[in-house]
Amino acid sequence: MTDALESDRTGLQLHVVDVLNNRELIVSGGAEAGLQEEDVLSVLGEPTDIVDPISKEVLGQLVAAKVLVQVYQTAEKYALARTFRNKKVRVGGAITDVFSPPKYELQKETLSSGGVLTDGKDLSVRAGDAVQIWEGPIDDAPIHNASS
Repeated sequence: MTDALESDRTGLQLHVVDVLNNRELIVSGGAEAGLQEEDVLSVLGEPTDIVDPISKEVLGQLVAAKVLVQVYQTAEKYALARTFRNKKVRVGGAITDVFSPPKYELQKETLSSGGVLTDGKDLSVRAGDAVQIWEGPIDDAPIHNASS
């Protein structure tokens, strides 16, 4: 993945300005940054050092995507974007009852549905998080299924 501070199409660095609700946010940049409706953006997590376990040398950093959002409205200096992907969520079925199979449904991914990873990293989206235009296939970005 590319550097978290990589700039957008015009050289401006994008970031989350505000989280409006559990699916929508405001991104800096807007039309002046070249953002257009239907652009897919990646909200980035904090960089994690990649450390060689033998030499203890820092080999580089990994910046993972917290969530993908899609632009649905642009203004000159900002854009509105929202989550658009579905994830499979368990909604019922008893764990101890073998005759009651688990029940799942598809729900829209949310800005806080990432939860917390086992290493303590919070995947919730917050104002100030770095954002970049997503260039890869939509299916290549992770959908985090950690519980909130």
